[in-house]
Amino acid sequence: MISPELIGLIGIMLLLILLLSGMPIGLGAALIGFFGIWYLAALNTALGAIGLIPYSKAASYEFTVLPLFILMGYLAFNAGLATSAFETGKKCLGHLPAGLAMATITACAAFGACCGMSAASSAIMGRLVIPEMEKLHYKPSLSAGVVAASGTFAALIPPSGIMVVYAIMTEVSVGKMLMAGLFPGLLTAVLYGAMLYTRVKINPSLDGDKLERQSWTVRLRSLPQLWSILVVGVVIIGGIYTGVFTPTEAAGIGALVSLIMLVSQKGIKRWKSFNLALSDTARTTAMIFLIIVGIVIFARFIAMSRLPYSVVGWISALDMNRYVTLTFILIFYVILGMFMEAIGMLLLTIPVALPVIEALGFDPIWFGVLVVKMIEVALVTPPVGLNVYIIKGVASNIRMEDMFRGCFPFVLMDLIVIILLILFPQIVLFLPNTMS
Repeated sequence: MISPELIGLIGIMLLLILLLSGMPIGLGAALIGFFGIWYLAALNTALGAIGLIPYSKAASYEFTVLPLFILMGYLAFNAGLATSAFETGKKCLGHLPAGLAMATITACAAFGACCGMSAASSAIMGRLVIPEMEKLHYKPSLSAGVVAASGTFAALIPPSGIMVVYAIMTEVSVGKMLMAGLFPGLLTAVLYGAMLYTRVKINPSLDGDKLERQSWTVRLRSLPQLWSILVVGVVIIGGIYTGVFTPTEAAGIGALVSLIMLVSQKGIKRWKSFNLALSDTARTTAMIFLIIVGIVIFARFIAMSRLPYSVVGWISALDMNRYVTLTFILIFYVILGMFMEAIGMLLLTIPVALPVIEALGFDPIWFGVLVVKMIEVALVTPPVGLNVYIIKGVASNIRMEDMFRGCFPFVLMDLIVIILLILFPQIVLFLPNTMS
């Protein structure tokens, strides 16, 4: 008789094989989960799972926040908020060493407050930024690397779709989880900018042509272009932090504010932009919910196999330092992230990883931010590196190896941020701990 734990392990291996063969993660997870539950329990139990779980998750109030955040991001893009952030960054920073690259970092961080999906942020900023950097003769590796890496800010700076999924899976406060990513996201942006400035100072050949230095009058006059992003950011971040809105209410109001911004813009085809935002939102939402439903069915199977509890017992018996165990878990996320999509990876691993983290005495919100940082690293590392492939789609003339090479310095900065977050957990926990 095969033990349930071994069945769970076999299920994970079969799922990885299906993913490597090209099957969508949502369908593969649902398929393995269905047959796993059937084997461990009964056919009626498995049929009940695939009958009840899709509706219960799709109809869950907590998950309403996801399509609203996605809609807000697409409306904000079509309203030109990303363009405004980049233009302001150019006028304020374009004359500095690596000025256009630092303007890109600033714009991505600002737009991250309006867009909760890393892939969408990378695609939007890639189309906007890379042609400009090519005109100024930036090295292709640097231009692709800065956009791919900075696009990950949307996964950390609130509102973040992946943070919402983590919070719901772990049953921690969605509001506190979102606020926990703000300081780490800003810290990452600062380190990115400092690294670029230092590299270009040491090796000026990396830099492109500098833009004309703008007067302080021109710079100050460009700041009102950011008012739209400021309004959306204050509504989302301020509303959640003060408790005026729940995350779902904040997402709805943020989407409404973005819609008003879109309607009020001049020189754009409003109706066409609105339809495009709706269709992109529907497509992205359907993809995410397919992943969620499939992985939840698979997670039900893994829970029935009791594999997570066996893993906790096995790690406890090793009697290792808890930070050594944490390091191995984080490294595993990078390896897994080289082959899997971010939300799917999160949903797949949390049922196993969270009991281990809680047994080691770590804060689940703090751990969630570390996991998102590791997912950011995975988004720009080979062989998959989803953000890099997205940039390849908008800059087909840049070689993949140059793109990954350009991402490497930013990965080093991410690792430094992770070390700082481990050494100083209050960077993550300060804002959540001050919330009611």
